[in-house]
Amino acid sequence: MISQDSRYSSVRASTESASPSKTPPPSVQAPENSDQELYKKKSFQQRWFGSLKSSLISFAFGAAVVLSVNIAWLVTAQKRYGIVDGIGTIQRGDCAASKGLNRWLHLLINTLSTLLLSGSFAFAQAFNSPTRAEIDAAHARHRWLHTGVMSFRNFRHISTRKSVVCVVLLITSAPFHLLYNSVVFTTLSAHNYDWAVVTEDFLRGAPFNATFSKYIDEYAQRQVVKYTKLQEKVKDYERIGSHECIRAYASAFQGTRGHVALVSSERRSNTSILAFDSALAGYEGTNSWLCSEASKSCNTDSILASPGPWKVHGYPIDYCLSQAVPERCSVQFSFEIMKALIAFNVLKLIAMLFILYRFKAEDLIASVGDAASSFLLRADVTTYNMGLASKRKLYTFWLQERLPRTYSSDVQRWHLAVSRLRWAAFALIMTICYLLSCIGLGAGIFYLKERVPSVSISSLWSMGFGSVNADTLVYVGESSLVTTAITANLPQLAMAMLYFVNNGIIASMFIAADWSCFAFKSQTLMVTSPAGKQRGTWFFGAPMTYGVPLLTIHTLLHWLVSQSLFIVQAEVYDDDKPPTRRSNCGYSPIAMIFTLIAGSLIILSAVVLGFRKFKPGSPPVVSTCSAAISATCHLLTPRDEKVVYQELRWGEIGPVSLPITYCSLAPAAFWNDEPGIYARIPRGDKLYL
Repeated sequence: MISQDSRYSSVRASTESASPSKTPPPSVQAPENSDQELYKKKSFQQRWFGSLKSSLISFAFGAAVVLSVNIAWLVTAQKRYGIVDGIGTIQRGDCAASKGLNRWLHLLINTLSTLLLSGSFAFAQAFNSPTRAEIDAAHARHRWLHTGVMSFRNFRHISTRKSVVCVVLLITSAPFHLLYNSVVFTTLSAHNYDWAVVTEDFLRGAPFNATFSKYIDEYAQRQVVKYTKLQEKVKDYERIGSHECIRAYASAFQGTRGHVALVSSERRSNTSILAFDSALAGYEGTNSWLCSEASKSCNTDSILASPGPWKVHGYPIDYCLSQAVPERCSVQFSFEIMKALIAFNVLKLIAMLFILYRFKAEDLIASVGDAASSFLLRADVTTYNMGLASKRKLYTFWLQERLPRTYSSDVQRWHLAVSRLRWAAFALIMTICYLLSCIGLGAGIFYLKERVPSVSISSLWSMGFGSVNADTLVYVGESSLVTTAITANLPQLAMAMLYFVNNGIIASMFIAADWSCFAFKSQTLMVTSPAGKQRGTWFFGAPMTYGVPLLTIHTLLHWLVSQSLFIVQAEVYDDDKPPTRRSNCGYSPIAMIFTLIAGSLIILSAVVLGFRKFKPGSPPVVSTCSAAISATCHLLTPRDEKVVYQELRWGEIGPVSLPITYCSLAPAAFWNDEPGIYARIPRGDKLYL
C-alpha cells in the first residue's frame, strides 16, 4: 500500500517529468525587491475602507454614535421633560399626533438597534474566526472549522478569551432586543366610571335612597354621595341612543366616555335607581353589564343584532346620558430602562474596542480567501489527494483511502453550501415564528370580535398601523413596566436569532457562488486585509445588491414586530383623584399581517437563492469548510508569497498525458484552454486526486 504522501510525491514527480523539456512547468520566482512594494501595495480604498478592520472600526463608530445618541437623549429629556416616578413625557395631547410620533421614534429605535445587532454580529464573527494554528490542530483530529461565517462549531476550537468576548457581545445584544423598543411608549388615558339604570324621575331629582337601604351604612353612604353627584351633573351629559351607547362602552378601556345614566321606561315608586355598579378600567369583565341579559358570553355584536330592546339587568334601556371626557394621549419614556441600556451599550463598546486592540489580520482566518491564502503559502498535509472534496462529502475523502476519483459535472445548487443543521435551524425558527404569529393574530382577532361590531381588513386598517387602541389592549395583570416590556419584546429575540441564522445562510451561498467563479474566470482572492489586486470582503456578508435589501428587510421586520406587539401605559382617572398607572400590552392586527408578509420575503429570498444553480464545470462546493478549502490549495509549483496576490483559477493541474492529475487553484497565468498546457478545465473521463 502506497502512503498518501508518497503517492502525492510520485504524481508530482511524474507531473514534472512529463512536462515538455523546452517548456518546463512555470514556477513563480522570488520577486525582486523593487517589485515587492508594487504587488503588495495597498490602494487608498484598501488601506482605509477595504479591510475587515476598517469595517469593524465603522461598526464600533456606529456603536459609539448610538451610545452618544442615547446619552444625549437621556440628558436632554431629563432637563426638558422632567422625570416623575422614572417616567418622562415627550408629548401630551392630541392622540393622532402622539401615535404618529411614537411610530417614527420606533422606526429610529429599530434602525439603531439593527445597527448595533449588525455590529455585534460582525465583531463576534471576526473573533469567532480561527487562527491557522487552531485550524491545523482541528484538522489533525479530523475536525474542520468555519471560515467567513459565525458558527458555534468554532467555539470548541478557538481560545477561551475569544469565546468569552464573543459571548459578551451576543449577551449584551439581548437587553436591546428586550427593552430598547419599550424605552418610548404611548400612554393612553382610561377612566373608571359609574353606571346606573335610572328612571325618568331620576333626571328630575327623584330620591333613590331605597336602592341602597339593604347595604351596610358605610357603603350605602358612599354610594348615596356618589350618585347624588351623578344626579346633579347628568343634565349636562350627552344623550346618545342605545346602540351608540353599546358601542361607546364596549371597550374595557374608556378614553372618551365617563359616567353614564341608562334611562329606562320602567318605574318604581320608592326609588329612581334600578341598578348600579362601578367599572374599573382595564379589568376583564368590567363592561359585562352591557350583556347582563345575554345567555352566552358577552358579545356586543349579538346585542346589536338582537331584535328586541336592549336590557340591562332586566330593564329595557331607551337611551343613555353619557359623560364625554377629553381623550388624553402622550408619548413617554422610561428613565430607568434607558440607563440600563446605556450601561449595556458601554459594555458592548468596550468589547468592540478590545477586539480592535487585539485584532491582527495576519493571525485570524476570517474569510474563505484568508484560508486559501494561508493554505497556498503553507500546505496542509492532512488534505493531500483530496482535490475533489466538497463540504458535504468531506469525510468520504478524509477518513477513507484517498483513491483517484472522476470529476462529476452534475449541476449543483446553492443550498449545498449551507449545512443541513443551519437549514434545520432556519426552518425551525421560521416555523415557530410563523406558528406563534398566526396563533397571536387569530387570538387577537377573536379577542377583537368581542369588542367591535365587525372585523375586516378595512376595519383593521382604520384602527391604525401599530397605533394604540383601547379595543386592542391586553391586560397582563399587576406587572411592572420592565416586566411588561420584556413580555412585549420577546419576539424581538426571535428576530435576532433569525438574523443570525439567515445571515449565515446567505453569506455561505454567496461565498460558494464566488468560489465557483474561479473555474470560469480569473479573479483574486477575497481577503480581510486586501493588498494589490486582492479583493476585500463584502461589508454586509453578500454583494451590495443583495446585502443592503436583506438588511433593510430585517430592519423593517424588527420595526413591524415592534408595531405588532408593544407596551402601553394606561393612566387611569377616577374623578378628581390623581391618575394611577397600569402597564399593558397592545397589539395591532394589521401590523401582524405585514410582519407575516415581511417574514415570507425572508423565507422566499433564502429558498430562491438556494435553488439557484452553479454552472456546469464548477469546483466542488467547499463553502466555508476549512478542510475542503485546504484540499483545493495544493500547488505543484514552488510556493512563494506572490501567488496569493495574483489572479487565480481552479481546474486540472498537470500534463494531459498523465492518467491521474490534480484539481487545485493555480495562478491564472498558467491557464490555457488548449490541450497539452499546464492547467485545464477538468473532464469527466479522467481520474483526479
